[in-house]
Amino acid sequence: MKTLCKLCTIAMVLIFVMASCQKEGVFNPKKKIDRVYYSFRSNAYGESTTTGKYVKEVWDWDGNILKGIAFYDEDGDLQYTETYSYDKNKRLSEISWGSNSKYTMIYDGKHLSRIDYYSGSTLEEQIDITHDGNRISEMKITDFDSKAAAAPMSPTIFRFFLPNFDEQSAAKVLARINTAKATKSTDTYTIKFEWDGKNIKKLTEEMGPYKSTINYTYDDMANPFKGLFDIDEFTFLEACSANNVVKETAIFEDEIDESSYSYVYDGKYPTSKTYSYDNGEEYSYSYTYYYEYK
Repeated sequence: MKTLCKLCTIAMVLIFVMASCQKEGVFNPKKKIDRVYYSFRSNAYGESTTTGKYVKEVWDWDGNILKGIAFYDEDGDLQYTETYSYDKNKRLSEISWGSNSKYTMIYDGKHLSRIDYYSGSTLEEQIDITHDGNRISEMKITDFDSKAAAAPMSPTIFRFFLPNFDEQSAAKVLARINTAKATKSTDTYTIKFEWDGKNIKKLTEEMGPYKSTINYTYDDMANPFKGLFDIDEFTFLEACSANNVVKETAIFEDEIDESSYSYVYDGKYPTSKTYSYDNGEEYSYSYTYYYEYK
């Protein structure tokens, strides 16, 4: 399962890139998430699927230090646990899940300069990070895993970096990408981005001859994930943008996808986030995350 998660994470990192935090790698929010609940419904050509509201995540805190997060399925069974390690400056230094695979974070002074993914002792992915002052200006992602590089990308992984991207719309783009990947043993991707205050305004991703962009619109409320650098489960956009995304417009080759999110707040912090989608062709779905704080 984690092999798939690693491949999905690569795709996720391609688009949802991190913004620069005041102290990169340090996560000490004013309000600490205790549990995250989840519900989902879909209607595909007359067939409905619905889950009740269930506990999806349980966060393990030791004072102000987040030790890890346990992830559960809708039956209440533990799927796996992400475990966090920190350096002497209380910056996230490693993400692991009880196997021989892990992410390691490398810092250059106060900035995060590189993220490595290891399977055992083999370096399979390297993310090199460039700063312009205190802000990330570019990321270069190199995948050294020849098996992963040669494997065709599946439409299902699009949900990790374009969560609401229609799979049928993605098919044409995937065909072109997979043709290029079939001849490679190492893939390299470059991501550049623009800022608007404390939030990412625009991402531009280049992968060989292919180019995509995502534009973001935010509200003025507090993002509870700011500072959490767990790229295996969350996005860097969540980790470091100060506010919450209410709209994203993705342009991927000749495909355009717009996504909107709605929130319920208690003060400045969200208690739920909902996304709903309807393609106008007998397919619709929605999901909601519910946040419970300590």
